Amino acid sequence: MLVAEARPRIGRGESSARPAGESPDRPIGRCPPDGGRLASEVRSATVLLDRWQRYWSRLFYGLLVVSTGIAVADVESDGRRLAIVSLAAALALWYRHALARDGRVVLGTGVRPLVAAAGAAALWSSLLVLHGLFVLLMFSAYHLACSTPMPARRALPGIAAVSAILVTTESVRQGGFEPLQLVFYAAVTLALGLFIAFMQAIHQQSEERRRLISELETTQGELAESERRAGALAERQRLAREIHDTLAQGFASIVTLYEAARAEVASRPEAASEYLD
Repeated sequence: MLVAEARPRIGRGESSARPAGESPDRPIGRCPPDGGRLASEVRSATVLLDRWQRYWSRLFYGLLVVSTGIAVADVESDGRRLAIVSLAAALALWYRHALARDGRVVLGTGVRPLVAAAGAAALWSSLLVLHGLFVLLMFSAYHLACSTPMPARRALPGIAAVSAILVTTESVRQGGFEPLQLVFYAAVTLALGLFIAFMQAIHQQSEERRRLISELETTQGELAESERRAGALAERQRLAREIHDTLAQGFASIVTLYEAARAEVASRPEAASEYLD
């Protein structure tokens, strides 16, 4: 009896060659996980976010320089000028080292971010009391308040604190409280809070869509692998049937010739020899 050597069977359209760089422990034909594309998307999103953070930092420094220049030219007292320049320089240094290192906002959770934000708020409030033009920095202040980590409820106290600083310093500078300003900045706080919540909902929906797409691609890869294996199995079964039929036909011919030779061996040895040849 012939014993077939055990070896991996390869169906039609398959190759035993392993792709370059593929692990030897990995089965041939197995679809690799689609993690490279997702990692590339994450890196691209991170680079884009860092770029916009730098744009916001440049906006802060630009507004600070413009406000300081106009305020220094507008006031008449040398003492106020010196105070404005000193506070503006201190705020720029504080922003660079405590709030936005390398142009990127570093606010997070914990005590240290609160101390950094409180220091910036104290310097900015002093500048607002000295001159009202420093209200232009509220764009950067609201941006910092909105840059806190999710969820949105963490940004609401910062937004409300910025609005409270603006209302309080304006009241101190004018020597009286203006209810209209309170209404205006309350509306700003509410609008920004709703905007942050809306953006968070969009972000969550985007992450959920990305997860579903990743699962769909994985399922499609597994389905394609199953179809490939099913096709290979069907091809092997067809080849096995063909080999079986060929061998059966050959053995049947051998048996027929043997019976014919056996019947003629006694009476016609020459004819029997022809059957065996």
